[in-house]
Amino acid sequence: EIYLQQLGLTDKSKSLGGPGHKVSGNWMEGEELPKDRQAAYRSVCMRLAYLASDRPELQYCSKEAARLMQRPTLLGEQMLKTAGRFFFGVPRLVVKYEKQRPQRFVDMFTDSNHAGCAQTRNGSIGTVAMIGSHWIRSTSSAQTVIGLSSGENEFYALVKGTSSGLGLQVMARDLGHEFELRASVDATAGKGIASRRGLGKVRHLHTPCLWVQKVYHEQRATLLKISGTENPSDIGTKVLAMKDIWKILSFMGFEARTGR
Repeated sequence: EIYLQQLGLTDKSKSLGGPGHKVSGNWMEGEELPKDRQAAYRSVCMRLAYLASDRPELQYCSKEAARLMQRPTLLGEQMLKTAGRFFFGVPRLVVKYEKQRPQRFVDMFTDSNHAGCAQTRNGSIGTVAMIGSHWIRSTSSAQTVIGLSSGENEFYALVKGTSSGLGLQVMARDLGHEFELRASVDATAGKGIASRRGLGKVRHLHTPCLWVQKVYHEQRATLLKISGTENPSDIGTKVLAMKDIWKILSFMGFEARTGR
């Protein structure tokens, strides 16, 4: 409610079916917001980031809006309003943790959008961590290394997901629970780079990421292939159609409810 109030949206504002919209071209170089609206932009942007911490469908648009924090633009403000209008249709989202048998694995799903940004050619990385049917964590982040192929970008996403998964393993161990780590990717090329030792033909690969090959070589984690249409981490890499968003949210145990 505070988010909508800050953007000047009311009950009479039009509701939208999705939290984001696709933009093209040099979108980061658009018209800059007037100085008196820039502080408000940053405040609303951080409020969206807070809401997105447990609403996976908001994480990609929140990440994109945050890229304009240093130089807020009119298009960035429109992105925040798009997310706000989405709230009218889905003001309340809950995640269900239904009773399940003790689980053996932490499942980490990773995905990357190759050269997704038309300006910087950086990709976006999405990760989703699950224990059985229970959602644990999901992220959407900008890829810092520009990959030269989709397979290379998927490998970088796998590195980030594996790192997060190993961290979850250690956290669970501190709480007295032992889990094995499984990582799932939807790109055969990315899986192939992680499964072998050394650079092979991709000698330009960002070498600080090669530690992940040792993890899988020593069988500290299991690497799996998953269909692209079944990969829930896709939600953190780009703007999706609402039917695809609900399919992923349902897989992670989320549902929309009315009331407060």
